[in-house]
Amino acid sequence: MSGSYVIRDAVLEDAPVIAEIHERGWLQAYGHFITPEALAEKSAEKRIAYWQARIADPAVTVLVGCDPALGDSSTAVQGMVYGGPVLPHDMTSGSLDGFDSELYILHCRQSAQGKGLGRLLTAALARRFQAAGAKSLVLWAFKDNAFRGFYDRIGGRVVAEGWDEGQADIAYGWDDLNSLIAACEGATNTANRADTA
Repeated sequence: MSGSYVIRDAVLEDAPVIAEIHERGWLQAYGHFITPEALAEKSAEKRIAYWQARIADPAVTVLVGCDPALGDSSTAVQGMVYGGPVLPHDMTSGSLDGFDSELYILHCRQSAQGKGLGRLLTAALARRFQAAGAKSLVLWAFKDNAFRGFYDRIGGRVVAEGWDEGQADIAYGWDDLNSLIAACEGATNTANRADTA
């Protein structure tokens, strides 16, 4: 693992860089199977207002992971995570019963991947949910997402299947936020962490 990351709440000024990381994440993870039209809807220019609204919404949480070595500018933001209450989904099997929080979006810059930032962001979001009284977490991932193995490695189990953006997807669940946090932080214990929660 290289570098140290600081996890903090996103602020409105982060919206453009979050939109850029989101767009690049979609291209990297889904560009080989998502339609060009769907990818175009995730363009950074179109998503800045979307992210401003999410950052300002007290019902959800948007966190960013920053590399202090890169300074205080937007270039320091290396990843983002967004989550909140469990949302309705077009399911074909399984159940989300018993899950009380959801990770909606997690992306890191390609240069930060494999360095523990995704785990730190996931753990920080889980801690935030836990502080608000949540006990469990679910997330959806496209079946053809090459990065799905990350969720297997941090203990996710498949609890449902469905459709999103015209693609098959699956839900990973964690019945206990403590186990998710332990799985994430156990592999990142050499990183310096700061969470504003």
